[in-house]
Amino acid sequence: MVAGWFVVLAAGACGSVPRPEGPSRPTAGAGMATVNGHASWPNCGSPGHSCPPLAGTPIHFADAAANRTLTAVADSSGAYSIQVPAGSYVVIAGRADRSPYQRQVTIRPGDTLTLDLEIALPTG
Repeated sequence: MVAGWFVVLAAGACGSVPRPEGPSRPTAGAGMATVNGHASWPNCGSPGHSCPPLAGTPIHFADAAANRTLTAVADSSGAYSIQVPAGSYVVIAGRADRSPYQRQVTIRPGDTLTLDLEIALPTG
């Protein structure tokens, strides 16, 4: 019985049990920034234009240097929010790969940025 307790105490004194390494993820807050905003359809405020729904509109943040794209999704009012690693991004609202409404932004760690965007119509 005493030997069993000795083993438990010795194991506890050696530190934690190693865990298998998984994919690394950025720690929230470490080098991260928050981007909030609203997406809207161009010319939607003009008389005679009907506006498609905003819910589900993707907001793409493309970082060519890191070869990644992060995507937020707008709610029914067009609002979106996303945490992204610091870096330079081309931002497009909608399902287009090129757009006259694309924006280029550089985001620093800890930034909180408001970025309102017009939605790009699909190209093709």
